[in-house]
Amino acid sequence: MTLLDEICPGHGVQVIWDVLHPAAAGERPATTFEAIGPWFGYAQLKDANFDGQLRLLGQGDIPLHEILILLEDRTEWLSLEWERPWHPELPELAVALAGMRQWFEKLTGP
Repeated sequence: MTLLDEICPGHGVQVIWDVLHPAAAGERPATTFEAIGPWFGYAQLKDANFDGQLRLLGQGDIPLHEILILLEDRTEWLSLEWERPWHPELPELAVALAGMRQWFEKLTGP
């Protein structure tokens, strides 16, 4: 992105942080966020075990709480990426949304 910044200052391009992939590859959230920070747009939240099995938020191995701390002053909204169309073994979206709300309230309070 530095080259884009040089060629087209004020371009407005932002990065969507899909939190699963860097974490599953063993990269710490702070390292990812440092790399994308200047261009950060928003985060796509999902959770999984490190064996790749997708889970409801808070039930996997992705360090979501650590990610939320990094994002505390940087985002107005978060996106739940729910991949049920490609993973029919996952619960319905309504279950995922309820689980996300419960997980988020547990961390931040109602």
